[in-house]
Amino acid sequence: MTQPEPGTGDDALGEAERALVEICREVLRVDLGPDDRLPDLGTRSILIIEIAVRLQDRLGADVPLETLLEGRTVRGLAEAVVEARSEAAPR
Repeated sequence: MTQPEPGTGDDALGEAERALVEICREVLRVDLGPDDRLPDLGTRSILIIEIAVRLQDRLGADVPLETLLEGRTVRGLAEAVVEARSEAAPR
């Protein structure tokens, strides 16, 4: 059976989800979970930029601002983080 590459699959999604929840809690100062949507929490554009910067710093994920603003759940955003990291990874 083939093992997934490090940083992919469920482990990567769990890591991205935990980091995203932590970052959002720090920036937004609200308690949230994987099924919450950022727009429902009253997120302003400047805070979305701060979240994007922290995602880049902590996870090396360059997630477009449009993706953060489009209303995905935290879990859905974590999937976008994993995708952005895999696209940025050297091949």
